[in-house]
Amino acid sequence: MTTTECPVASIPSAEPAAASSCPAGRESSRFIPYITLRKGEEGHVPKVVVRPDGLGVMFPDETAADRDRRGALWLRTGEVSPGRVIPRFAKVHPRRAGEVMLDMRCQGCNGEPDRTRDGFLFFTKPEKRRRNLNWPDVVYTCHPPICLPCVQQALLACPYVLDAPALRARQARPWGVDGFYYRPDADGVPRLDESIEHCAYEDLKLLPWMVAIQPIVRLSRCTLVKDIRAELAAAGLEVPAAEAKTSMGSVGPSASSRGER
Repeated sequence: MTTTECPVASIPSAEPAAASSCPAGRESSRFIPYITLRKGEEGHVPKVVVRPDGLGVMFPDETAADRDRRGALWLRTGEVSPGRVIPRFAKVHPRRAGEVMLDMRCQGCNGEPDRTRDGFLFFTKPEKRRRNLNWPDVVYTCHPPICLPCVQQALLACPYVLDAPALRARQARPWGVDGFYYRPDADGVPRLDESIEHCAYEDLKLLPWMVAIQPIVRLSRCTLVKDIRAELAAAGLEVPAAEAKTSMGSVGPSASSRGER
């Protein structure tokens, strides 16, 4: 698969996760999703240099922690500011989002996502920039899966979850990353090239030149969830009112880190 095939940007059958299995906690009086950026964690694009082998970029002081297990180099972020945790609900922590996507964990609590015979639970909208004729059977998304208890919290305050279709995917495969692409100039200095924004993990020529900011997963054999509130009720969870006020930012990575350059 080439990068141009991504429009963004087999799971065995299993029983639904029990509501009690959700380890979500509260770092304040409000629910803060695991992947949500906290004050002080704002990302920045550090200096990159060409690797000694000339086949990609690296940080001058790079460590093993800067890359995921598929070899992608990830945007660095700061440390949480001391004192009260202040969430940046409209933004997502790049590395935490990447980790839960690779491991298929819940974006809200970092626990087990909801999973039935129809697959993992996701909230995602059709990609606006180009038409996906296979929607919803094949979907590319940067939104990790989610568990029902976290859906319950999100329906109380998350505009994205209130608006996005819920779907289940029998097959969910990490596809690649969205990020910053660098190309060496005539002097061998890596320069940002905005003509490429994402690449597949399988593209071993392009991936080494990327600094990742968001994960992309390919979902297939998908079915739309007809009534997510009915699923909450069946799991013994209180069903939020449909007209709930929206005061919390997206549980999913709805905002790119590109504006943080």
